[in-house]
Amino acid sequence: MEELFKADEIKKEMINYTNISNSIVGIVFVTLFLGALGTDIPQATAFILLPIAIGALFFMTQNYPPSIKLLQDMSKQETYKSEKQELEKIIKKFQKDNFSWKSLFSTNIIYIYGFSLYSFLLFIPNFGKNIKDGTWVVKLISYIFQ
Repeated sequence: MEELFKADEIKKEMINYTNISNSIVGIVFVTLFLGALGTDIPQATAFILLPIAIGALFFMTQNYPPSIKLLQDMSKQETYKSEKQELEKIIKKFQKDNFSWKSLFSTNIIYIYGFSLYSFLLFIPNFGKNIKDGTWVVKLISYIFQ
């Protein structure tokens, strides 16, 4: 099994892929946030843009690097039936290490920033209004210096 692939190369490829995809999805979230914030009713606009955000997340989790796709294809072929469990174990480990909630929120600041801003806008009433008129700064300063 070791001859078929090199785990270190796959790990490097997976880390590179997740960094790129998390950055792209993070930028999508920031763009959606700023686009919704520029409207008169930012929270409603964020809800209208929600399918785009879900689509970006779905795209990120469904498109894997070529080496992982190769391992997935190999696990489905009869030729590698004896190694199927090992292949599936390797695939699940890479998916867990790179696409779990923990890894999403601990590896890429752009993703965290974009996801947080968009989520705040989506779920916290008047968040967009407070950001637009600057009252959040006053509230934050008064909270810090109480």
